[in-house]
Amino acid sequence: TSKMFAGVRMRFVPEGERNTNGTLTKAMLNGDITWNLLTEEQAAASGKEYSVVKLPMAYAGRFVAENEGGEGICKIIVGKKYHEVLGVHMLGNPCSEIIHSACIAIESEMTLEQLKEVVFPHPTVSEIIKETAFALK
Repeated sequence: TSKMFAGVRMRFVPEGERNTNGTLTKAMLNGDITWNLLTEEQAAASGKEYSVVKLPMAYAGRFVAENEGGEGICKIIVGKKYHEVLGVHMLGNPCSEIIHSACIAIESEMTLEQLKEVVFPHPTVSEIIKETAFALK
């Protein structure tokens, strides 16, 4: 099926036709929107207990330098019991080029603690994923 999202027609794969451990959705606008697996609404509807951690993309200095101080956000949805990464949502340039790190974390069933151990090159925008992982209290 396809739906309009932020003025962009996007295709959503029906539940029975996809690998539920890592469905990546992307929309290219003037600033990418990407997300992988669960949204907050889906996590709430499933009854699973979860936490959400968000950071502005500006926490990655390279994002600020490359986007003239543009706005963006990185959000990680984490299971409360095991701290497993359930979903990652990113808005801003170049999110479509770094969301694969989140895909790997989800597909590998990584915990937030394991994600914190991943080495992200510096300075890169991708560091925002690790910074966001460290922001969860």
